[in-house]
Amino acid sequence: MYLADGPEAEIIVSTEDVVAWGAIHRLRESGLAVPDDIAVAGYGHRMFSPFADEADWLTTIRSPLEEMGAAAVSAALDPLASDIPMPSPKIHLGGSTPDRTMR
Repeated sequence: MYLADGPEAEIIVSTEDVVAWGAIHRLRESGLAVPDDIAVAGYGHRMFSPFADEADWLTTIRSPLEEMGAAAVSAALDPLASDIPMPSPKIHLGGSTPDRTMR
């Protein structure tokens, strides 16, 4: 495992929630506690977990794909428009990352 002899890391950020859940599973098997030893975050906000009662526990990012697509089409159809709303990703803070607000 990379963390066994690699540099110390504070967080693993995955490109997909399912991969983040796999990383959490492997970290737990290796005796590491999430988020105490290392934090994990995913992307997609799929709200699926192989750990039945932890679906909402993962910190993840949700991109509003439909809204982003609509904004892209609007911009393509009217490239000079300045009033096209640009949707932003939303972050779901779950328990897989520690609360850093008190630092």
